[in-house]
Amino acid sequence: MSQVSEDVMHGQGYDCFNAGPMESWTRFRLSPPDTPIPARGKYFLRKYLNSDGLEMSVNALPAGREMPFVHRHK
Repeated sequence: MSQVSEDVMHGQGYDCFNAGPMESWTRFRLSPPDTPIPARGKYFLRKYLNSDGLEMSVNALPAGREMPFVHRHK
């Protein structure tokens, strides 16, 4: 049986995150302490997808803009 929350669905052998329509992805924001600099339009999914070894994110950028590069090891 699957468990469902507002944006996430977990089932046997899968996890699914519903980010909504691409036009709404700019609502996602990162800010310290999760990232050294604030970033709009980026959202990490590790905690929603129960991932231990993979980091995945949703990204939305206006034309001509660059995503700040965020990388760290724990």
